[in-house]
Amino acid sequence: MMGIILPRVEEIFSVVAEDLQNSSYADVVAPGGAILTGGGSLMRGTAEAAHQILGVPVRHGTPHPEVVHADEKWLSPVYSTALGLLLYGGVHRIGATERSVKGRQKPVWMRKISAVLQELF
Repeated sequence: MMGIILPRVEEIFSVVAEDLQNSSYADVVAPGGAILTGGGSLMRGTAEAAHQILGVPVRHGTPHPEVVHADEKWLSPVYSTALGLLLYGGVHRIGATERSVKGRQKPVWMRKISAVLQELF
């Protein structure tokens, strides 16, 4: 299995390294390194491949328990991107969007998702 996945992982990080070098952010990223999130980041050898190809420190990104206030099972790189996007969306709402939603009821699907998320957090 690793014979199939490893070349794709190397290809992804090679593209990232090339794009980084062609951007104006290379000097900013180098000292801080790269943060890997998502379930794929937990595959054996992924962090080492990223470090070798990108040439920067690499670590797994996990949600911070004091920020997320979630059950321990959610504090994994698997959920870090989704939780980060939820937190970002909650903090960076656009005023016009909030005003346009106040006068009408949320769709059923949105109310169901909101209820599930409120139970989790």
